[in-house]
Amino acid sequence: MKPLTIFAPLNAAFQNFGNIKEEDKDSLVLYHMTSVPKTIEQLGSSYTSLNSELAGNPPLWITHVTGKYHDDIYVNNARILVSQSNIQSSGKGLQQILHKIDEVLIPTRAGTRVFNPNAWEFLENYEKLLQNHVPGQNPYRVRNFRQRVELNKKQDNFNAEGGQTFFIPVDEGFGNERASLIDDKIIDGHVIPKQVLFTTPTKKDTPFQTLANGDNNIRVVISFTQEQRGSRIVNYVKSHTLFGDGKHTPGVVLAEIVKANIPVKNGVVHLIQKPLMVVDSTVKQLLEEHKDYICNVGNVQSYQNFPVIVEYELQTEQPIEQNGRILSSFFNAIKDMGPEGEALLRQIERAQDVTLFAPCNDAFDGDLTLKAMMRDKTRFLDILKMHINLEERLYMDKILKNQLANKV
Repeated sequence: MKPLTIFAPLNAAFQNFGNIKEEDKDSLVLYHMTSVPKTIEQLGSSYTSLNSELAGNPPLWITHVTGKYHDDIYVNNARILVSQSNIQSSGKGLQQILHKIDEVLIPTRAGTRVFNPNAWEFLENYEKLLQNHVPGQNPYRVRNFRQRVELNKKQDNFNAEGGQTFFIPVDEGFGNERASLIDDKIIDGHVIPKQVLFTTPTKKDTPFQTLANGDNNIRVVISFTQEQRGSRIVNYVKSHTLFGDGKHTPGVVLAEIVKANIPVKNGVVHLIQKPLMVVDSTVKQLLEEHKDYICNVGNVQSYQNFPVIVEYELQTEQPIEQNGRILSSFFNAIKDMGPEGEALLRQIERAQDVTLFAPCNDAFDGDLTLKAMMRDKTRFLDILKMHINLEERLYMDKILKNQLANKV
């Protein structure tokens, strides 16, 4: 018998996880153990990580979340079920403590070669590491971003000691010559220093500083947000370049997290759908390509810290749009104008500086006055044009400053 803390997933957590290879079972068990016995009270007060019993001692990252009704403690992305934990036994003066958790903890390792990789070692050995992370679920490649990190000599960002959060865009998101736009500052903008942020315990729509905020005029923050599609939750990361320069345009880039919560020695890695900070889509492309989530991001109801916790399935009273076409009514209204609508879309596409105020589908529903106006194409075209500024990029901070100045 030896001193231990054991994090034991519920049966439902294993059912959600799927099949486990026979040769991986021992490793998985050891990753759920640490040789330091800790109660819930001790975990919630001072620890940020514990070394697991798996070979190489990869860390288990501890997050303490203060809530309105009760506090929660997470191990990596798994929530400790406080009411079913602190189960203790002792023998020969050695203490063992068991805590139940709602997710299976998955170590990041590759056979007998890489046991406890940091973020750079993860990038270097990505194909082998993710092959074993979840069986049969590695459709992504990260070669383009790895090459840009090497070209800009930014490996130190990913080798840094301590706990950080790393966002790595997959190769599929490097279309439209995006790879050539990835410079040292953009790479810096993919790292949140001194904080290990897993998706579930991290507060949504809260900005976190990035490494891009150094001794320069650039200021970039990152936040997590979510969209609910039926009973499924989709996680996104949002970069906001508050102050840019000639090479880095102010604005927001929203990228889906395609593979979340990959633990590494110096923090956590999230694979994302495309690079952050690269503002290269036109307004017309946003209407065409991103209308599936641009209005729904952030619409997930919070079930954390409620007196009754709903586990495994979230319900919502919000109407879910078919195929998520949340801006389709506005986009189709322009196209339905015929040649005049097509001309307006061409103007939007060609404009160097454009601001579009795009109403979501809900704005069109049930408004009989609006429907009557839409039958008068000349009048409705004038209304559509009121949503478009083809002469200036009106960022929200500028709008708010002008609003404040007008009040004064």
